Amino acid sequence: TGRTIWVDAFKVDLVSWSDFFLKVSSVEIIDPHENPIRHRPFTYADPVSVQGSFIYRPIEIRNQWLRVEMLDESLKKQNEGWVKWRSDNQLLLNYSLLH
Repeated sequence: TGRTIWVDAFKVDLVSWSDFFLKVSSVEIIDPHENPIRHRPFTYADPVSVQGSFIYRPIEIRNQWLRVEMLDESLKKQNEGWVKWRSDNQLLLNYSLLH
């Protein structure tokens, strides 16, 4: 919004986005067609085949890439892969603090 707000530095904790994403319950890919889950953390890596809906639980960050576990509705791991979580200053994922 361009607004500047001052806060007391002793009353807040600053957490980086990369640390924050590793603490959330799950993430949602904003545009899975443009930003698919991949086998490796590279844009040229093959996409992971995703059949159905999954919960994506963050497990590791490597620069602009987030490794996620793909959980089914009973929270059993079905697969895993890498998804870009940011591009420049833009977030490419939404997040959930609760299941």
